[in-house]
Amino acid sequence: MVLSDHIYKIFVVAFVWIVGTIITYYGVRSEQYQNMTLSVYQPKSWIFGVVWSFIYLSYLYVWTKMPANNTLSILFNLNMALNLLWIVLFFYGFQFNASFVVIILLAFVTLVQVWYIYTLQIPGSGLYLFLILIYFSWLCVASVLNYHFVNF
Repeated sequence: MVLSDHIYKIFVVAFVWIVGTIITYYGVRSEQYQNMTLSVYQPKSWIFGVVWSFIYLSYLYVWTKMPANNTLSILFNLNMALNLLWIVLFFYGFQFNASFVVIILLAFVTLVQVWYIYTLQIPGSGLYLFLILIYFSWLCVASVLNYHFVNF
């Protein structure tokens, strides 16, 4: 049961990482994206690949170290689903208002994960919380960059 659970988690993170990378790759190279005026805060493009690779690996590490718990499992699955939805809305659909709402929801779900892991008082969870807070910090950066295109 534990091995199949780890394989499932690896599959989910790898799927979101690979599909998200492909969608982002083509979205960034599209004519529509190329014609957009990016935020002055936009980091160099190579930084995104490095940061997201670190985040996905960290996220997988944290998820596989968490104890079997239905609430945690739901939160981790929801986080990955929202992550992929944001990528599709932003880089494929260029739906910036909708993607902004999704990334705010994603940040909220991430904070709920932090709170939940903290309240469980899992031994050694300090590292897990630190890694998830790095993820949350990057979501804040991505939210600011996304907001640049919002027109509510």
